[in-house]
Amino acid sequence: MKPKICILVSQNFQQEVNAINELEHFDAVTFATYPAHCGCPHIQADELATLIGNPNDYSKIHIIGGCCLAKLPEDSVNNGQVHKLEQCFSAITSQALIDSYLQQGAYLMTSGWIAHWQIQVERWGFEQQAARDFFREFCTQLVLLDTGVDANSAQYLQEFADFVDRPYEIVPVGLDFFRLFINKIISEDQQKLTK
Repeated sequence: MKPKICILVSQNFQQEVNAINELEHFDAVTFATYPAHCGCPHIQADELATLIGNPNDYSKIHIIGGCCLAKLPEDSVNNGQVHKLEQCFSAITSQALIDSYLQQGAYLMTSGWIAHWQIQVERWGFEQQAARDFFREFCTQLVLLDTGVDANSAQYLQEFADFVDRPYEIVPVGLDFFRLFINKIISEDQQKLTK
């Protein structure tokens, strides 16, 4: 039997990991999600510990994320490895594409984020006019990096774009990049653990 691995990602990527797991049929991997902390306080080790349960149930625990993991110590979880990405988008598409849009002043979003855009706006404490003023100064356009996991993403993006009065673009990045990213972590881990 292969050693059991746990992979934690932001809830913004829950649909993606579910889709990848359906495609790959991983038999020795447990996927879990932690609450998205975009623009909020950084995630704490005790939050992750609750989600993981007994770390000894796994031969390795991988925690993947961007800025929400910035203050998380590398040794915060037994048997754990923290994969701190420059931006969480780095898991689903190339850094060159991300950098290109950021240099153009774009506000990047994932399918998971756009599905809950109202909650994020509420967290920010914006009324509509304040949101419009902020986004007019803050970004040139909204860009959805669409993995294709949510058929309603275009509708949600249209609603958010109308709310903040910004132009938008949908970039179909698909699941391939994220699938390779996850597969690489799993295969490297299994090779190390079976030696």
